[in-house]
Amino acid sequence: MFICVYLCESVSHVNLCVLCALCGYLNLGCGPACGAAPRPRGRISFVKIAVGSKNPLKLDAVRNVARKVFGPVQVEGIEVDSGVSHNPLTDAETIEGAATRAKAAREKSGADLGVGIEGGITELGGTVYTCVWCAVDTGSEVVTGGGVHVSVPPAVLRMITRERMEMGAAMDKLTSIEGTKRKMGFEGIITKGLINRQDSFEAVVGYTLAKLISPELYR
Repeated sequence: MFICVYLCESVSHVNLCVLCALCGYLNLGCGPACGAAPRPRGRISFVKIAVGSKNPLKLDAVRNVARKVFGPVQVEGIEVDSGVSHNPLTDAETIEGAATRAKAAREKSGADLGVGIEGGITELGGTVYTCVWCAVDTGSEVVTGGGVHVSVPPAVLRMITRERMEMGAAMDKLTSIEGTKRKMGFEGIITKGLINRQDSFEAVVGYTLAKLISPELYR
């Protein structure tokens, strides 16, 4: 694999080409080493990313990670339906929700990339854990990554499984704090601030982009 360097006029630093991986997906055309026809200088100033949510924590997480990977980015939140229950009860359902969000966001916006982030719960060995899955629609494929496995307290699990409450609503009720899912989130509450919701989202987004960051390892 050639690793090329693309000096974007809109930024002062040199962007190492993950963009090499993205040339294949987005046809950015960084230069001759990529084997792609370069676009006229100045036309590509940022990668457009649509996130299938208006949640500010998800938007900030995608923006922070994408800037490190791609350089200049434009991130837009698009309200879309996940196509799954408000609180998915398995990994499979949670992945499906993330992928549906990613595809819908890209389709609605015409962005270069569509991103979906979905939270749910999953059972392993008799213990129920949280899970967060992310999907990125590149236009040619959907890549996924996940994590954030924290055991769910019994009271919260009862609210989710018996009362059919969303995790955010359950945590609001438990803490008497409104809108926790857009603030510290389950992770911030359960770890008392050691790790917050945005930290978790950023890690999962980074894992999801691994295939674009290191494409030579996935051939």
